[in-house]
Amino acid sequence: MSENLRDLAAELTRVDTAIHDVPLYADPSDPTSSFSDELIDLVAREEELVSELIRQARQEIADDQEEPAHA
Repeated sequence: MSENLRDLAAELTRVDTAIHDVPLYADPSDPTSSFSDELIDLVAREEELVSELIRQARQEIADDQEEPAHA
């Protein structure tokens, strides 16, 4: 795994941990209120990180598969 993938995975771990620490609802005393902005932002960031991890991992696999053909 490349250093960049490790960095992305570490950031994903930090975001996942942060998700557990933010309030679920905008008004924690009212479960009928909308989700908190913090939660929405973190979930959006999590989705971006997962997409980027997938994209880069696929690219690394493709690059690794091309190398033997050039050898």
